[in-house]
Amino acid sequence: DTTGQLDIDSVIAKGDIAKYKVIILADIPSLSEYAVQELEKYLEKGGAIFIAPGKNAESTDFAKFAKILPGEIGEIVETGNNYVSPVITAEDGIGLFSFAKSGAPISLNEIKIRKYYKLIPGKSAKVRAKFADSPCIISANNGKGTSLLSSFPFDSSWSNLPFSADFFASDS
Repeated sequence: DTTGQLDIDSVIAKGDIAKYKVIILADIPSLSEYAVQELEKYLEKGGAIFIAPGKNAESTDFAKFAKILPGEIGEIVETGNNYVSPVITAEDGIGLFSFAKSGAPISLNEIKIRKYYKLIPGKSAKVRAKFADSPCIISANNGKGTSLLSSFPFDSSWSNLPFSADFFASDS
C-alpha cells in the first residue's frame, strides 16, 4: 500500500496470529470488525496486545475496538514546554517493566512526553505507569490474555522515547 500503513486485516488473514506472544498495534488508523473479532479470539486464548494510538488513529474508531481496550481513550493533552515523564512501579505484575526490581516507583525522567491521550481506565484495569495526574499505561485481563494501552505512540513527534535507552529492553 502506498500510504506506508500496514493493512492489519491482510496480516491477520495470512496466518495464525496465535503464534505471536505479543501483537503491537502502534498508531493503527482503524480496525475492521473482522480484525477486532480475530484479536478478541487471540486475547481469549492467552495472547497479549499492546496498543499505542497516535496521529493516525481515528478517535471515532476507538469505540469500534473497545472490547479489546483496557479503558477509554480520551482527548489529546498537549504539554507545550512542560514535558511530562512516566512513573512506573515494580508491582506491575506482568513483567512489563522487569528492570523495576526495587519495589519503589521509578521515574523515567529521560522520557519527555510532548502530548498524549488522556486514558480512562476500565473497571478491571490496572495502571502500570502514570504521569503525575493521569495514567500513562493501563492494562486489563481479557480472557486468558492481556491488553495494554499506552497514552502515547512510539513517535518522535509525541515524545523522545524512540531516542531513549528506555525504549530498548534487554534480558541480560
